Amino acid sequence: MWVFIIILLLIAVIAIYPFVRDYLRRQKLPIASYTEALSLILDGKENEAIEKLKQTVMADSNNVDAYLRLAELYTKKGETDRAAKIFERLAVRRNMSKEDEKKVYANLANYYIKTDRIQRAISLLEELVNLDRNNITYYERLLELYSKTERWQECEELLKKLEKIQTDKEQLSNYYLEIGKNLSLKNLEQSAKYFKQALALNRKSVPALIALGDYYYNKHDVEMAVKIWNEILEYSPNQNHLVRSRLERAYYDLGQYEKVIDLYEQLLKKIPEDLGLYFALAHIYVKKDEINQAIGVINRIPIDKRKDILPQIALATLYLKANDINKTKNILENLFDNVIK
Repeated sequence: MWVFIIILLLIAVIAIYPFVRDYLRRQKLPIASYTEALSLILDGKENEAIEKLKQTVMADSNNVDAYLRLAELYTKKGETDRAAKIFERLAVRRNMSKEDEKKVYANLANYYIKTDRIQRAISLLEELVNLDRNNITYYERLLELYSKTERWQECEELLKKLEKIQTDKEQLSNYYLEIGKNLSLKNLEQSAKYFKQALALNRKSVPALIALGDYYYNKHDVEMAVKIWNEILEYSPNQNHLVRSRLERAYYDLGQYEKVIDLYEQLLKKIPEDLGLYFALAHIYVKKDEINQAIGVINRIPIDKRKDILPQIALATLYLKANDINKTKNILENLFDNVIK
């Protein structure tokens, strides 16, 4: 009896052996080709790696990482359409890990943005936000697309969510500022709310102060605009060049242009090395036809900077305006001598 059972078992093993052997071979093939592909990627042999990865996914369609690496290589080679097709096929799968899903959706969203399929990109980014509620990058990109497509209500809702996870108040302020700038092209009144919120988060934000000052200036509230722009000179005097022309125009509108001179003199006490301020102040005296005053301003530039080309050219120009040909000639000759040395 036992002999008969053993014979039957041997016959069964012999019968199924070819199937087991083929199965094991099939399992080894994708593993081997995948391992070779990884090695080729490390060696920088991208074309060969692509062929090995194609072999891998043909033998094992469940190897999501191989698909992802293949798509990444296509993207790197500039073959974005081929990469996108891989991502699109992966996107409908239901057997991916959460991390793989995020990779697929993020790469596919990038592709849709580049090909101007904004609605599809928005849908994917909304899915990404749901998959990972703490990934600020997903929120930022979605916010950018909402703003681009003028979905202001969605912007408002997303900003509220960002406030809960973005600990950097300066960056959070920038979100409100950018939405306000985009909104100002469509609804000036509504944009002011965002500028004010940006400043509530970061009172010293120079871009937000400029934007809010512009808002009031465009509303013909020039005094309020001047007040806001002057805050920049208080918080960030070194960035005065960003608002000088604005302040000059505003004080001129108010009939208080002389105040600009006092303003620049006060600034020069804080930042005596700022060449732009000297030039701006001298230019005001030129417009008033007070050339000697303008020359005096340029001559106040610290000696180590006064010898630079721009101050010397400015001085030569001013002496020429003052009809002092000799001094103009001397400056230009000195400049020429320094150039040819």
